[in-house]
Amino acid sequence: MSKTSKFYNGNCYQNAFNYVDANKGWTLVHGTPTLQAGPHAGKRFGHAWAEKDGIVYDGEKGITLPKELYYAIGNITYTVKYTRTQARELAVKHKTYGAWDKTIQGALHS
Repeated sequence: MSKTSKFYNGNCYQNAFNYVDANKGWTLVHGTPTLQAGPHAGKRFGHAWAEKDGIVYDGEKGITLPKELYYAIGNITYTVKYTRTQARELAVKHKTYGAWDKTIQGALHS
């Protein structure tokens, strides 16, 4: 499978997919945080992470935070959530770890 990458060399979609696939009960989340610094500051970008019981695990950034704090820091207002089964089906169908949603596909990608 290929990773999605327009401007950055991150593997957030693959990292989040693999984490959810390996850890029962976690939800895969694709969303559009706002970049805080750099030449694209203020722009939304496509990103992926895992959530469970009000906790976010972001394997790309190497952090675990309360969901409310993570969303506040990233100014996250748009997300799409996938169960492990849904993520597996979409990864096979699209031959990519994400993004699968048109709005997220239109954003910059990490």
